Parts: sequence; structure tokens; C-alpha cells
Amino acid sequence: MTMTTDVDGLVDRLNWLRSTVLARRAELLAADSRCEDIIWPCEQHDRVGAAEFDSPNTCLVAEALTSQLWVGRPVMVDIATSMPAELQTLAAEWFFLHQLVHVAQGLGYHDFRTLNRVGNRHETMRPDCDADLISIKTLAWLMTTGDTGAALTDQPSGYVACLAYLLDVMAPAMMRLEPNLFIPHRREIELKRMFALLVLRHYAVEAHVAGGPVPDASFFPWWTEDRTRLYMFVGQVHTLGRGAISADAERLSSVLQALEAADIDAAYDQIRTFDWPPLDEAALPKRLVHQP
Repeated sequence: MTMTTDVDGLVDRLNWLRSTVLARRAELLAADSRCEDIIWPCEQHDRVGAAEFDSPNTCLVAEALTSQLWVGRPVMVDIATSMPAELQTLAAEWFFLHQLVHVAQGLGYHDFRTLNRVGNRHETMRPDCDADLISIKTLAWLMTTGDTGAALTDQPSGYVACLAYLLDVMAPAMMRLEPNLFIPHRREIELKRMFALLVLRHYAVEAHVAGGPVPDASFFPWWTEDRTRLYMFVGQVHTLGRGAISADAERLSSVLQALEAADIDAAYDQIRTFDWPPLDEAALPKRLVHQP
């Protein structure tokens, strides 16, 4: 695999992406009204730059005084030096779009740090899962219309195919970055974000293979302290399948152990064996069901 350290080139691409988001505003909103959480920060800030911050895990700072968005250079270096060349631009774009959602959520870096000192990150993990969904669906739509920097030999064709590709190929690659400043897995609460991404991956791949709805609300997994029962919240408050997904302690523990070891493939293989309900009225309130 060819690697590069062209961080400035990636930042130039993010400036292009910001302009593209604004130019395609109407189409993005027609595709998904929640894209407003990405459009609004682009409207409020004129330029993207990379900066070194006091804390290396600072991802993005939105500077109102100068109307500038600053992405953390260490994260961009991680992407530029650790990702396969054909995924680097997509990875930088996903990271950037995810951070824009946090700007719209009103959760700046210092707010995240304050909330993360309370409890075990519950307050910020749900917004993270929501930002993952909105950003990756926006990126899939932009891929479908040719508005990304994908350098892929076989470009996926169609929105669902692009969504499946991003979750089946790029998300696991991002999770494996070490050190990982974007999708860390140092604490158990952070495993929940990784778990949620793999459940999104499962449903997106199933939708691509068999047709049917794609996820239209973010997932948030929860398991009992003894890791014996798994619940999956969707749309933040509704329980997927209206009950526990699994009471198989051995299987759940094997997934979490794989995630703790960043063995994404093993975790995904185990997650696929769970009895996931279909994304239809039987499993979700009607307003959470979406046909692409």
C-alpha cells in the first residue's frame, strides 16, 4: 500500500468539500433533512485549516472570530500515514463531516472534555453515534454524485452501495488506526460507539445485498454490567426489537473482547450472528422507518 504524508493536500480537499456541501445544499437537504447539521457550520465558517493544539486529541476547533475551522493536525497525520492511499481522502472527509455535526450540536472540544469528566462518557457517546450516522450517510450521498475524493478502482454505484462500502471497508480501517484519535477504544463506553458502527455496517450490507431499508436513525448499544444482556437503542430512545437483542453472555463477551483488541473483523463476524430484527414497523416506530 502506498502511504503519503500530504496533510496540506487533505486540508485543501476539505476546503473543496465545504464549498461542495454549500453548492449542493438543496439536494443534500432533500436527501436527508439532518444534513442541516453539516451545512450550517459550513455556512458559518469560511475556511478550513490544520493546527497543532495544546491537546493532541483535539479534533476540530470552530473559531467564530475569524470564521475559521481548524482540524487537528495530529489526526490528519494519523490518516495520511496509516490509511491505504485509496481511502485517505474519504477518511479525512468522514472525519471532517463528523466534526461539523458536533459544531451544530453545540459540543465544542472543551465542552466534550467537561462532559467526559462526568460519569463514563454517556453524555457524549450518544451525540458521537448520531454524528457518525449523519456524516457517513452524507458522505455516501456525495460519493453517489461523484463529489468526493475517492480514488477507488471499483467505485460503488448507487447510494446504498456507497453506504455499504463506507461501513464495510472504510470504517473498520479507521477503527484500526493506532494511536486512534478519532475512534478510540480505551474505555468500555467507547466500545459502544465501535459496536454501533458495526451494527450500522451489518444493516447497510444487508440492505445492499437483499434490498430494503437502510438505517435512518442512529444506534446506541447498551449491555448489563455483567455483560450478559444486550439492548440496542435506535433514535436515542427506542429499543430495537422492543426488547433485549441477546441474552447470550458468552457471545456478547466475545464481541467485546474482540473490540478491546481492535480485532474488528472478529467482532463483526460475531455481531452478524445476533438475531437482528428487520428495520420495519415490527421493530421500529413507523417514523423511524425509511425506504431509500
